[in-house]
Amino acid sequence: LRESGLKPVSRAQGLAMADEIKAAKYLECSAVTHQGMVEVFGEAIHGVLCRRQEPKNKKCSLL
Repeated sequence: LRESGLKPVSRAQGLAMADEIKAAKYLECSAVTHQGMVEVFGEAIHGVLCRRQEPKNKKCSLL
């Protein structure tokens, strides 16, 4: 990040983005140290597998 002139995202920035995109959960991790990575991927998989299916509004159409 430093070489690109960037800084890590702060917790406040992360929480604000999670709120903006209506994220199901906010977790922090480090790709450099791998801290929190297992939890992040575990929660992502859990979120996909356990998400609520919205009822489909199927209507009968006769032609």
